[in-house]
Amino acid sequence: MRSLVRAAFVLAAVLLLATPTLILEGYGTRTHATISYYAYNAATNIQNNFFNALGLTSQQQQQFTVVTETGAETHTGLGWVTAGSIREDTDTLPLIPFILPVEKPLFHFYDPHFARGLDYVPPLPFQSILNLLTASSSLDWATDISSSGNLALYSPLLCFLVPGCPTPTYTNSYSYSEARTYFSNGLTKASATDRNSALGLMFLSLGHTNHLLQDAAQPQHVRNDPHLEKDLPGLSYLNNPSAYERYVDTTYSSPSAPAWTQSPQQWASSYSPTSFGLPQDFFADALGLGLAEFTNANFVSAGTNCTTPLVNTCDSVGGYNMPIIDDFSAQSVYSLYGGTPQCNYALVGLLTQFPNLCTSDQITFFANQISDKYTGQVIQNDDMSTYSVFDLDLIAAGKSPVFSLNHFNYDAQANLLLPRAVGYSAGLLNYFFRGSMTAQGGPSGFTVTNNTMNGSAGEAMSGTFSFYYDYQDSTGSLIRSTVQGASWSLSCPAPAPPASGGTCTQMSGNPTLSFTPPTSPAPAQPGQYILVFQGTLGYEDGAVAGQVVQLNGLNLTVTEAGTGTGTVTSSPPGINCGGTCSGSFPTGTLTLTATPATGSTFGGWGGDCASAGMNATAVLTLTSAMTCTATFTLMPPSGFLYQVSCPTLNPGFVDEVEVFGIVSGPEGTIFSLSYEPSVFGLYMSGPPWSTLTNSSLENLTGGFSTANIIGGGEAAARQSVTVSLNGPQGLVATANVYCP
Repeated sequence: MRSLVRAAFVLAAVLLLATPTLILEGYGTRTHATISYYAYNAATNIQNNFFNALGLTSQQQQQFTVVTETGAETHTGLGWVTAGSIREDTDTLPLIPFILPVEKPLFHFYDPHFARGLDYVPPLPFQSILNLLTASSSLDWATDISSSGNLALYSPLLCFLVPGCPTPTYTNSYSYSEARTYFSNGLTKASATDRNSALGLMFLSLGHTNHLLQDAAQPQHVRNDPHLEKDLPGLSYLNNPSAYERYVDTTYSSPSAPAWTQSPQQWASSYSPTSFGLPQDFFADALGLGLAEFTNANFVSAGTNCTTPLVNTCDSVGGYNMPIIDDFSAQSVYSLYGGTPQCNYALVGLLTQFPNLCTSDQITFFANQISDKYTGQVIQNDDMSTYSVFDLDLIAAGKSPVFSLNHFNYDAQANLLLPRAVGYSAGLLNYFFRGSMTAQGGPSGFTVTNNTMNGSAGEAMSGTFSFYYDYQDSTGSLIRSTVQGASWSLSCPAPAPPASGGTCTQMSGNPTLSFTPPTSPAPAQPGQYILVFQGTLGYEDGAVAGQVVQLNGLNLTVTEAGTGTGTVTSSPPGINCGGTCSGSFPTGTLTLTATPATGSTFGGWGGDCASAGMNATAVLTLTSAMTCTATFTLMPPSGFLYQVSCPTLNPGFVDEVEVFGIVSGPEGTIFSLSYEPSVFGLYMSGPPWSTLTNSSLENLTGGFSTANIIGGGEAAARQSVTVSLNGPQGLVATANVYCP
């Protein structure tokens, strides 16, 4: 009987898992790797608060070795983050011991509208046997809020054959929470090999976590729209691979991407890293600022498309109340491809069956207004959904048209979602490494200062601060050990740049700490310790941070000046902050590095570093206490005015895109405007620097005249035009762009 039960269980599992175990990859692995590469490089806290703070080799050179199932692997931090972003799709988990494997992509769905993960009802005839599959959301799987993924297989057959109707559960070994554990081990393990391995696992886990966040920028993964990626014998009718994912992976991540697509470099530059109070807020928060919320509310997917063409509604499949249609227009197919000759060439395989395709056939596009609540932007999307080229024939025949998505719709999605995938991923990496602190003084009396910044806001620290040190054993290896009696519960107010950071105090309110320096064995580097924090950072419990400090050294104070902001770090470590902070260093050579924040430039050194001038690095020889000033200057902002896609009517000629706008600000304000992209190799730049008198309004149709507001042109089918504004803070600009 037991073997019969097991056989029936296996049969039932095969029938069900033939569909979902192969469902469901998010963006392709090449796309995830590309997003992760640019996100890692955009996350400045990795260098400042990790590599610099711990005195490690630069992030481009430092290697981490991890022993995996296939043997030892060695990668940089970037390499491990990229590997994690790929392996989150390719790793498998045991479904139930000795029966079937299950793939992680089951946990790659999070629907913020209905607060659920994957909720899948198989089509007939399987509903009578296998009713439902649900899985924990990607939000829970990534952040480990519920400590494990929960895959529920609800089936009358399974429940009849297996008492208790089993629900297998899984623990995510590479969650955000696990990354914090690996970080802690990487700071405190005795063996240098173990610490190095733990830090590699930390970066690997952050790659897995970022993959899940990036999937929140794929409409199917936030609108409960599963997609089977492989054709299975006997189940071909269930095959529905994601056309959007394949299109993006082959088009946008390709080195030879078409001219109308954004390059990965543009993904990284067009959306700044985000900042939130909790890791789960990057997916969704109470204000609708999360990435999953943005994607769910602004885009349809193949399985949750509109069902009605009426303006101010959409009636998406699945019961979603957003997005809604705000306009529609019919466009000839030939115009979309740049003219009849180009259309005939591109669609030659279809012309025999559809002879009017490149002459009179049209596609109806439905538009919506995209609301980015994080930035406050409202963007017109003319290509939210479509009636396909065949729908006009259906209407003529008295039948109902069907909404569909084509590559024009996918381009509209990708050009907005991929930059946000980079910005949110970079933001999560910055968030993980935001903890920053310094210690000044000597063992007989020192203070700890909190320099933690989350974006532009300081965050308080509260928890355990402990000293570790490295000593050399009989083999010459460096062993890390705790400093006895050097652990304190401290509370540290948030820093408020440009003032100094928040000085930490004990429960008694005393800011001065002391300990007895270790002598047997003695530190390998006299006076050098590793300060490790574990506790609450801002709103996050369980946060981890580390900093190498030098006690009983010479004091170096760094102050920040100017209208901009930035950070200053030191090598050897000890200085790592914006505003004002101090560090203790041994006599000798020290290097300071100034890194301006986004929107600022470095304006030069002052004080004891004045001889370095405008160089970003200043080299000092410490023989006494010194003070240096780093000046940062606020840059004119690059303001995004408007973006629109227009068809080209006459290939080979410049079709005009008209821009009407108003720029307003104080009299005499200096500003400039510019276009992107180029037109047949001719870069359409805006006018030279112009003087604004109160407010101005100009209408240009060619873009070649000098004026305050520019016109422009393009020659690639449905290519996007971006109008950019450069000017001082407080300048207000609006623009409308019209297609010919």
